[in-house]
Amino acid sequence: MSTPNYWQRMRRNKMSRRSLLRASARAGVGAAGLALVGCGDDDDDGQAVTQVQQQQQQQQQAMQQQAQEQQAEQQAMQQQAQEQQAEQQAMQQQAQQEQQQAAVAQAQQEEPIERGRAIVTGIGSDNLFGLDPITGTGGDEHQFVWMVYDTLVGVDADLVPDQSRSLAEFWEIPDDLTFVFTIRPDVRFHDGAPLNAEAVKWHIERARDLDISVAAQDTQLIGDVESVDELTSTWHMDEPFAPLLRMLSDRAGMLVSPKKVMETDDFQNREPTGAGAMVFVEEVESDRLVVKANEDYWMENSPLIDGVTMRLGVQGDQKVNGLLAGDLDIIDGPDPSQLSVIEDAGLTLKGRPSNSLRRTWWNMNMEPWNNPHLRRAVNWAVNRPQINDLVSNGIHTPAHFGLIGPALGDHNPDFEGYSFNPDKVREELALAGHPDGFEYEVNTNGSIPTWVEEDQLISAQLSEFGIVRNLVPKPSPDYYREFWDLQTNSHSSGMSMRPDVWQQMGFIINANGFSKHVLPGPDDPLRQRIDAAILAAAAAFDPAERAEAMNELNAAYIDAAWGIEYYYSAYYVGMQPDIEYTPQAIAKFKLGQNNVQILS
Repeated sequence: MSTPNYWQRMRRNKMSRRSLLRASARAGVGAAGLALVGCGDDDDDGQAVTQVQQQQQQQQQAMQQQAQEQQAEQQAMQQQAQEQQAEQQAMQQQAQQEQQQAAVAQAQQEEPIERGRAIVTGIGSDNLFGLDPITGTGGDEHQFVWMVYDTLVGVDADLVPDQSRSLAEFWEIPDDLTFVFTIRPDVRFHDGAPLNAEAVKWHIERARDLDISVAAQDTQLIGDVESVDELTSTWHMDEPFAPLLRMLSDRAGMLVSPKKVMETDDFQNREPTGAGAMVFVEEVESDRLVVKANEDYWMENSPLIDGVTMRLGVQGDQKVNGLLAGDLDIIDGPDPSQLSVIEDAGLTLKGRPSNSLRRTWWNMNMEPWNNPHLRRAVNWAVNRPQINDLVSNGIHTPAHFGLIGPALGDHNPDFEGYSFNPDKVREELALAGHPDGFEYEVNTNGSIPTWVEEDQLISAQLSEFGIVRNLVPKPSPDYYREFWDLQTNSHSSGMSMRPDVWQQMGFIINANGFSKHVLPGPDDPLRQRIDAAILAAAAAFDPAERAEAMNELNAAYIDAAWGIEYYYSAYYVGMQPDIEYTPQAIAKFKLGQNNVQILS
């Protein structure tokens, strides 16, 4: 049997020439190899060669694309590696910073703040009526409670809200009827209770609803207080209330420990418990109040002193003598005639104007003050510049502008209030049915020599018109407590400045506030005008609208004559040379936080 030749074997295997070409292409056979195999003149040969070439080109393009993709992938991997390396470095740096911060915090815990000594001051009151910011009534109480109770909204020395001084770390007013407060984390009251949104809710509702609350007028328009979460407190107002933020730096915002109140019914009168820079130590009746630094205070590097002793019943001359002898470290309200004595002794003296008022309070529901013409007659009869010049060496500003003095932004220098006018006095006395004058008594603080001199001069001025003003000296707080307890129809004292002048005016003339028992009834047309002005001024968020509303409120008060103002006080502070303190626009001591320090 003969061996089959090449083409016979090919036929037997049924392999066509075209299949061979495909196989050669798959095997990677070059053009020369194809030429050796394809040696016939079939028409399919040229097309096959072209197809192979196209396939080769496509293959080369695919290989190039694959190479590019591989190169791009390698570059992406390199970039990713670099980013991971940078992220690791950043994490390492952050870890190092956190370790350093932890080390500093640990060192601070191990090494207490180097504070100055405890300081000593004196206040005029023989005793404080109460140490509860919600029920206390005396001006000297402020100087104590600001140390023990921090406020939800703090203010700087110029009464501008300052979040760094506030228990509310942030706040916003999304609309005229909503206030949202974010409470500072990790703050505790002096008794260890947490200061959170629920504590804020409890405090505000107590300030608003307690029958004897002096902060009721400041919180009366607050409707629902909602604890959104642990540290978020949302307040829904019944009506727009623009003064709220500044007013929360006063009594209404001095947060009290709910735990302490629930444990001790009468705690606030003698056991104050807040979250302030100072912790209550002791009270010795008619002698002193003592506080010490809060070692767990939230504000970093504060307080800067070890504590404060407030000596009670220290009046003008005694304050200055105590400062000169070194027994007192800091005093305020020195006798105006002794300001130069303080400076000549090499001590530090600082001062600023204020809107604190020297005034007389009247009960319009008691005779003779239920007669508006008699109230106006006395206002026209007082010579205010004479009081300032003869008793106070001219350091104050005569109160010709009603309740808004020149130290305030809402002050209108063109406003005309009361000034000395004999013709107006006689006119009003005649309208009152007392053309020859009338007689009344007034309680006064017999412990302040300057006030006694002023009251004696005022009585002499009124006597020229047949008005007999009999002085009844009483100790503090009796002289003003008898008035609020409705035991007397008038008392001569002062009116502390407030963070917002609306609040200051409201304390005197707001029929829904603390003075409600001494103001005319709702049918009185003068009260109706003031009530409308009070609400309009409270709702004015726009500065121009506020100024207009506040001056209308002031004009309504002048017409009603619900009291009498003598001057807006200049506020002076004397201190030892190593004491650093900036007098506050509130015109009272604020010795908490980091406000006072000892110079090295």
